[in-house]
Amino acid sequence: MLYAHDGDTNLIHRCVRSHSGQLRIVGANETCKPTETSLDWNIMGLAGPAGATGPSGPAAMARRFYLTQAQHQGNAALNACATGFHMASLWEIFHMSVLRYDTSLGWTQPDSGAGPPTGTGGWVRTGGFDSVSGESGTPTCNVWASNSPLDQGTIVGLLSGWGMNLISPIIPWGAVSTSIGNISCNQLRPVWCVED
Repeated sequence: MLYAHDGDTNLIHRCVRSHSGQLRIVGANETCKPTETSLDWNIMGLAGPAGATGPSGPAAMARRFYLTQAQHQGNAALNACATGFHMASLWEIFHMSVLRYDTSLGWTQPDSGAGPPTGTGGWVRTGGFDSVSGESGTPTCNVWASNSPLDQGTIVGLLSGWGMNLISPIIPWGAVSTSIGNISCNQLRPVWCVED
């Protein structure tokens, strides 16, 4: 007598030799020999119980930034930051909600709490060209190589005085030094730094 497997491809089909117990796998439409018994196994077993919940991964650490406590001329701004930090471009620190101010390294005001100080500006990279003059956000102290009183760099800070109706294209940041936001490269100012 031959035993068929009914062509079900959701099963593993085997034939077992009656006298030796030897197994052989056969196709879904094959039949066992008269000396064999058919044996079908599910391809996939039943689902087991859910495992224990694994530990949570580490929380993503916000990138740190700070305004140096020491003041520097424009030509020293690139080297003013602590190890693991670099002079920030405004665009690296613009959205402070994804950053964490490092009060252990940075300048603070009496009411700063855990945040950055307001009303004081620091040298900041602009993302622009090697300029020594121009409108606010353009001068770079010749890419931070100049300390000439004739060259200018850009400084920014967080605006203070909420009721002053200040207009700045980079709110909450603002140019806080001269009327156009540029300052001579020989002036001593803190530097905005951001974690590498």
